[in-house]
Amino acid sequence: MPLHWAAERGHKVVVTLLLEKGARVDSKDDLGRIPLDLAAEGGYEGVVALLQMASAVPALSIDARSANKAAKRETDQHDGDESTKRRRR
Repeated sequence: MPLHWAAERGHKVVVTLLLEKGARVDSKDDLGRIPLDLAAEGGYEGVVALLQMASAVPALSIDARSANKAAKRETDQHDGDESTKRRRR
C-alpha cells in the first residue's frame, strides 16, 4: 500500500502525489491502520495535516485545497495590513 508506506515514513511529497492520483485516505492495512494513524505514530505533522485535510474534504482535489490555502493566506495578510494601518493612525 503505497500511501501507507509514504505516510509511515513522512514522505509528504509522495503522499501529495498519491492523493492527487486518487489514493484512498481511508484504506486500512492488515492491522486496521489508516495512513493517518501511521503518520501520527511517526510524528510527521505535515503529513498528518495533509491526510486530515484530505479526509475532511474528500471531494476537493489537492490543487483546490492548495488554492484555498493561498487565498486564505492572502486574505489574512491583507487583514493584517489593515490592522497595522489602523494602529499607525
